[in-house]
Amino acid sequence: MDFLAGKVLGGTSAVNGMVYGEGHPGDYPVPAEDVQAALEALGQPRLRRPHGLQRLPPVFRAIVDAFELARVPWLGTRGDFPIVNGVGFVARWAQRWSAYDQALGPQRNVSHLAGRTSGGGSIAVLTHTRVRRLLFGRGSRGQWPGIEAVEVVLDSNVTWQLPTPRLVLAAGAIGTPALLMASGVQRHCNATVGFDLQDHIGFRTLFSLKASCDDPDPHSEGAWTRSLVKGKGADIDLVAYLGKERPYAQIVLSPQCGIVGGERRLAFGVDVILLRGVTRGRIHQAELGAPGSGHDKRTRLEFPVAQQDVEALMRVFIFMRTQVFGSPALAKYPAEPHPIGRFPAADDHEGLYHHIMPRLQNFYHMAGTMHGAIDRRLRLPGCRGLRVADGSAFASPVVGHPDVPTRALGWLAARYLLEDEGLL
Repeated sequence: MDFLAGKVLGGTSAVNGMVYGEGHPGDYPVPAEDVQAALEALGQPRLRRPHGLQRLPPVFRAIVDAFELARVPWLGTRGDFPIVNGVGFVARWAQRWSAYDQALGPQRNVSHLAGRTSGGGSIAVLTHTRVRRLLFGRGSRGQWPGIEAVEVVLDSNVTWQLPTPRLVLAAGAIGTPALLMASGVQRHCNATVGFDLQDHIGFRTLFSLKASCDDPDPHSEGAWTRSLVKGKGADIDLVAYLGKERPYAQIVLSPQCGIVGGERRLAFGVDVILLRGVTRGRIHQAELGAPGSGHDKRTRLEFPVAQQDVEALMRVFIFMRTQVFGSPALAKYPAEPHPIGRFPAADDHEGLYHHIMPRLQNFYHMAGTMHGAIDRRLRLPGCRGLRVADGSAFASPVVGHPDVPTRALGWLAARYLLEDEGLL
């Protein structure tokens, strides 16, 4: 499986305004009461689309009925924390008003970002730079070694140092441990990092239903999905979580129109995602070249997918095919494999395995690589002045989506730092 590990804010996931999943209390490395305070401080979604079932197209209602027959209840408009067993939906084009928007206002500059903070100071973002390593000082009088500076490389490979006695790392579940290992964290702080790499893994396939996208009835599925043919996209996805108090799998159904037998048919792209698997990877320490040489080696990682996780995905898919798309609730809209995502017969488990493997992917929600090294206030014991606030701090990949939970960790890291300085 090719492992997706691109470069976006936080290094853990695309920051996505349409997703407002707050995860599960067991995902977080901090006390539950602190999590709740952070979520409240970050603000609520400006548009969450809390429709009732009566606002959904008939075929969506039939799918919800199928889930309920399979003992996956309709979640309705209940809150997002914690995420529990059930089926609901997310708005694709929703927006959210957050503490970030409030602090920075509507005017933002890509090359330099400055805004007022609650303490009357300012925040600046340096672009076209790369943090190469951290510089630690020696501990004295029984104190841990502390952060002294950050070594930064500009586009031109010019290296300079930013003095700092305190630092919050948010380079992601790959970037944060890689940076610490390159900085000699084992030698300076006696900290072992970079193990227990986890991610949501899964695959996508397609089901088409016998419902036309060209039906002239304005109240039909065809009328509702005609915008898909024009490329506008439908505005909601159905999302189901399987598992009791703490879900183990997620199913996302995204409506679209496809050509089946010369007709435009309503189809669903189905993402089958394992939320808590047994696959574990690790980060290998990168080697740094001479300062200014530009010859630093790239970080390497291992992520061998466990057979047990593939088998779990197979079971979720079989549930989806038999209990949902094969449900009596969908008798009016019989499902069939879409030509693009054709899969084997129901009793062909070996064929299903070979169907899944080439489609297997990670969902860029990495976690776990710093969880065993930090404490309940996001500090790295042994490294004075250093905190971690990204996906690496989570015990396992966040149920749902790590966008909001990662922001919550950032808010908490700032609060903890101010408390330690006696400023709160």
